[in-house]
Amino acid sequence: MHLMKKVQLLITDRISKLRDEVVHAKPILCSERALLVTESYKETESLPIPKRRALALKKILDNMTQIIWEGELVVGSHGSNGRRSAPVFPEFSISWLEEELDEKLETREQDTFIVPQKVKEDLKSIIPYWRQKTVYDKYRAMLPDETKNARDAYMFTRDLFERFGYGHNAYDIPKILKVGLKGIKDEINEKLLEIDLTTNEGIDKKLFYESALICCDAVIDYCKRYSKTALDLAKEEKDPERKLELEKIADVCAWVPENPARDTWDEIQVVAFMQLIIQTETNGDSVSPGRLDQYLYPYYRKDIEDGRYTKEHVQELLDCLWIKFNEIIKVQDSESVHIHPGFPMTPNVTIGGLTPEGEDATNELSFLMLNSQEHIRLTNPQFTVRFHNNTPNEFKLRVGEVVKLGTGMPAIFGDEKSMEAIQKTFPDMPIERVRDYRIVGCVEFAPRGFQGRITGGWFNVARVIDLALNNGVDRLTGEQIGPRTGKPEDFKDFNDVFEAVRKQAEYFARQLVINAAVVDKVQRENTPHLFLSCLTEGCIEKGKDMTYDGSLWGATAAVLVGLATASDSLTAVKKVVFEDKLITMGELKEALDSDFAGEKGEKLEEFLFLHLNMGMT
Repeated sequence: MHLMKKVQLLITDRISKLRDEVVHAKPILCSERALLVTESYKETESLPIPKRRALALKKILDNMTQIIWEGELVVGSHGSNGRRSAPVFPEFSISWLEEELDEKLETREQDTFIVPQKVKEDLKSIIPYWRQKTVYDKYRAMLPDETKNARDAYMFTRDLFERFGYGHNAYDIPKILKVGLKGIKDEINEKLLEIDLTTNEGIDKKLFYESALICCDAVIDYCKRYSKTALDLAKEEKDPERKLELEKIADVCAWVPENPARDTWDEIQVVAFMQLIIQTETNGDSVSPGRLDQYLYPYYRKDIEDGRYTKEHVQELLDCLWIKFNEIIKVQDSESVHIHPGFPMTPNVTIGGLTPEGEDATNELSFLMLNSQEHIRLTNPQFTVRFHNNTPNEFKLRVGEVVKLGTGMPAIFGDEKSMEAIQKTFPDMPIERVRDYRIVGCVEFAPRGFQGRITGGWFNVARVIDLALNNGVDRLTGEQIGPRTGKPEDFKDFNDVFEAVRKQAEYFARQLVINAAVVDKVQRENTPHLFLSCLTEGCIEKGKDMTYDGSLWGATAAVLVGLATASDSLTAVKKVVFEDKLITMGELKEALDSDFAGEKGEKLEEFLFLHLNMGMT
């Protein structure tokens, strides 16, 4: 039975101070990871890619600067030179950084960075090594010309994965809490004994397992090194209370994540470490811990019942975790920043909903996490609440109070419709897994054992309409980038217009899929996500990296951009040209070519906006 009571606690002075430090910390570029990964790649050029990736992660974790900020109870630092320090991932893309390093990163309108002179010098020293070797370089070289032309004309974009890693994963927190990395290593070692090395598949599995073991050991060593860092600080600490806290941090980091979690503090520190290390490995975003109120609850309940921790102390630990979510940032090129500014790492925490057995899952931790959102009020984590037909009213009211704060969170998902959508996509998925779905990133469903994303591409539907009304010619450049679907002045009725749109959409949708397939191929061949695969259900069982379809379920979808504009535009064409016959298709094309210049164009534009409340944009 759940402890189910509304627990509303005030923010403490410690948390207020830590929050203020993060809010006022200037984003700063860090060269440490870039130097370490370059050094490792130079040392391992004769080795297969999975081993190179594993040894690169080991090199990074063995040598990363470790910082414990004054007063914090949950530790882990993303960079070496600031509270919001962004490492660089040269193996994914470097050409854009070479262009923006000297000035643009510090002066652009959005997501600016402090770039110390030493960091500039460090990064300039490694850029020559990475030219024509990055994921982005190989992706561009592999693209067919027609796909490249479509991409460069912004018919679609997939910038997140062209220049950066995947992420977009709700990793298996329950497993690492239950068995620790020691248990995961035992599972891998057992699988190694079963391999048939007379087959290509067996050799690939052996390489995957051996590389995964290197990653697990590197993570264990990194966390134990944090234990020593905390002990060293404790020896110098004059404040007896802080000294005890540092000694406790040392104890926690010495135990987890190698071993199963013992209590709530262990659990929360595991989550912080996993967020940090997965993103250090993958260069991804939307790395989501999932249903934390469910995973942490058994430990929390025992801690409260045994008197190990108070609710107030657990609240502080959760608040520290919420702050940690906001310390992790990444540096992106200006094109990507223009599309999604504000350092949106979108690690999603999901609370509420149903248990796998179909019962209400709300518990006291659900309320404590709502408190954390109320206390911290920053952009991370992406915070989601699941409602179902029997969600307690008390919980709904508390969610409403937090939504009213104006942070835009938590987002609210309805279980009945969400589960229906999952079952339509995966009709063979057991209902217990469907009920246990998490949200990844912004709005992506992620049942257990699922690796996928809706960010397979942003498909510009409005551009499709424009090309259909110009015979496939790009008005911006005058180049023929789409199929010739007919001159608009020759269209006899709206069916001709719609058929031209259909053909343009079909052509560019195909180019988007080709683009996505090339990105996927280059990513899996060059940057397998080995440690994340250890925490993705199915990968160890299959002996496959998650980028090689190692998860139990997977799917990729695209996002339609400008859909309302496209719909409005088609409606306007149908009404103005073919129903009301106010103008001809030739006159419409002339207006579009001139951007509604001249008296007639201005009158047409005014009519579209004022009378139809829709139109070409």
